[in-house]
Amino acid sequence: MCHFYRAILAKETGERASPVVEEGLLRAIELNPQFARAHAELGALYARRGEKRDAAFSLATRAVELEPDSAWLWVNLGYILLRLDLVNQAREAEQSAIGVARTSHDTAAIKGLGEQIERYDGGARRQIQVRGVFRELRCLPGNRFEFVLATEDVAYVLQTSSLEFITFLENGETIQKGLACGSQQAEVVATYVPTGSAGAGEVQGELKILDFLTPR
Repeated sequence: MCHFYRAILAKETGERASPVVEEGLLRAIELNPQFARAHAELGALYARRGEKRDAAFSLATRAVELEPDSAWLWVNLGYILLRLDLVNQAREAEQSAIGVARTSHDTAAIKGLGEQIERYDGGARRQIQVRGVFRELRCLPGNRFEFVLATEDVAYVLQTSSLEFITFLENGETIQKGLACGSQQAEVVATYVPTGSAGAGEVQGELKILDFLTPR
């Protein structure tokens, strides 16, 4: 268990890009192949990185096979299926989560997944790119995050329900990126699905991809 908790601690303290996370989860599974959450966390890690897509799916699926009565594991599978553009299967995972939900935390997690599915389903074909300066990462209650970007005329407040499912790039190439909440200063290209406007000069959306631009 120590390998698993070391990996989770590294992830939750902003070291998501550290090899400690993947190595710890792999070791936890090696020591206990029946450890459902370790499978789920490793699947989510691969999905966030945009790599090992088959492994991400297999790990998340194995997790719900091991603990089919865990709503959290079904929600995790749903997010990974969305990441793989499998919207209908994500809806099925959502329904499975509803069937085993027991707590208010389960209900809140399922609601978040449902909202993400609706936004994805309605907006996947109208993703927009914007180039600007990444100014701030806001960490909100309920495990939500806001990325604040600025251009000359507009502020963009781009949300996500989990950093695990943002694809981070550097000059178009996939990278592992650890971010801490607070002020930032980086030129980026953000890919997002618009969700509305909060007023003059501010656009809201759901962040999909963040590409950090650095000198070649």
